[in-house]
Amino acid sequence: MIAFKDRFFWATVGIMAHVFIHMSYPVIINKIITFMQDKDDQNFGYATNLIILLVCLNVIMMLLDCHTWYNNLTTGCMAQKIITAMTVKKQLKLTAATSKNYEAGQIHAVRGATGRLVHFCWEINHFVTTPIWLCYCSFRLLIKVGPTFLIGLSLFIICYYFDRYFHRTLSEEHHEESKIREKRMNLTSESFENIKTLKFYGWDEYFKREILKFRAKEIEKG
Repeated sequence: MIAFKDRFFWATVGIMAHVFIHMSYPVIINKIITFMQDKDDQNFGYATNLIILLVCLNVIMMLLDCHTWYNNLTTGCMAQKIITAMTVKKQLKLTAATSKNYEAGQIHAVRGATGRLVHFCWEINHFVTTPIWLCYCSFRLLIKVGPTFLIGLSLFIICYYFDRYFHRTLSEEHHEESKIREKRMNLTSESFENIKTLKFYGWDEYFKREILKFRAKEIEKG
């Protein structure tokens, strides 16, 4: 990921600009509402400027969203292609230490593992913006609601730890399901790659039964 540090930097700048524009919305809208409630204020040019500013900021935010989406998506796809190519060419070696779902001789796990790079590149900027949003929202809630918002925050924390416990409980089942899926994919791939040999020796029914057996186990686990 160091090779893409410039792309990540500009994506982070775009995300930060998006966050600060989004934070300015309540301030601008509050000024517009205050102007509308004040019957003595006849400065319509001021209100028009606020509305124009709000529209312009919205357009800028949409452009930043499109740029960030394209930048992160292309970065993830480039990283995925590079890692996949290096693994297929045996410049990188897939071992049990690099994948929990590793099995000797399998190559399909590389596609699934490198596919996660796309999602990682998409979400990496939020590692920076999430703490900012948490602090900002907590501050706004403290001002608007008062200390009672801590009750909701406590429930949120409790639900978060419950979700982690629930996920950890199901992780073993997901792991078994993933192993069965990889076995089925490997067997299916080998069948198509050696279809002439299977037909010649009459092994097609055996492979068919094995593939269906793994599929039945996969459905049962799912």
